[in-house]
Amino acid sequence: MLEYGLATSAVSVGWSGYLQSLLSGFGISLSTALSAAPGALLGHVTCFNLPAFLVMMVIAVGVFHVKPTNWHLFMPNGWSGVYDAAAVMFFAFIGFDSVSAAAEEVKNPKRDLLIGIISSLAVRAVLYVVVSMVVTGIVPAAQFAGVPNPVSYALQVAGQN
Repeated sequence: MLEYGLATSAVSVGWSGYLQSLLSGFGISLSTALSAAPGALLGHVTCFNLPAFLVMMVIAVGVFHVKPTNWHLFMPNGWSGVYDAAAVMFFAFIGFDSVSAAAEEVKNPKRDLLIGIISSLAVRAVLYVVVSMVVTGIVPAAQFAGVPNPVSYALQVAGQN
């Protein structure tokens, strides 16, 4: 439980920060009750992190603003950039072990467990790659140097087109 709590909180807080940054670019700020950690209490109000919940729209919104010409310098930061991205992407794979923990409940573990683990890894990898392609399709990767919130920055650029 600690592993899942730590991993999901780190990822969702990061995405929430991106979305809040994007909204602030449009002059919108959320109350603490809608942007604090889920379950936190603000007086008698239980908080819910709405940006972390809504961040699933990145692909759906951004795909219409992709310019394939932005991908022409494929690895602008070289292998160093690949290793940095791999370290961040590692968080996307935390939790796939829950598939193996549920192995005792499958009818044919020899077949179903393999399918479950590989499928969960594949879906997460594909989603991460698609988000990366959408973001770098909107803004060339070289322009993200020093940008702490690349996803919201890309969506802000898309909104200005």
